[in-house]
Amino acid sequence: MGWLKSGRVYKLTKENLAKVPNSAGNYKLYNKDKKPVYVGTTAGKVGAKWGKEEHQRYRYGLRHRLGSYQQEDDYKEHPTKKSLNAKYFMYKGYSNDEKRRAAEKKDKKGMYHNHG
Repeated sequence: MGWLKSGRVYKLTKENLAKVPNSAGNYKLYNKDKKPVYVGTTAGKVGAKWGKEEHQRYRYGLRHRLGSYQQEDDYKEHPTKKSLNAKYFMYKGYSNDEKRRAAEKKDKKGMYHNHG
């Protein structure tokens, strides 16, 4: 399976998310008109084991974070998610924390939902 190209806009579908690396990086969500509505970041942390082997650990990276925007939610708990109504996404992988945070800060300027 090949990865989707970083820096391009894709429809937010399960098929496309399966082709996103589950590593550290930034992502941008777009509405149905492909206008950016939210910028986020993930450090690609490794979590608890799901199997007996050391490499069988949950990973909380781009794929995991972007997938959360497709889940049905109780909007009383997450009111922002309903108003995002994300239909498209773009991602960029960053292994360096400083570069990832600097890029996120730059991308967040003027974004309503990011308050930045």
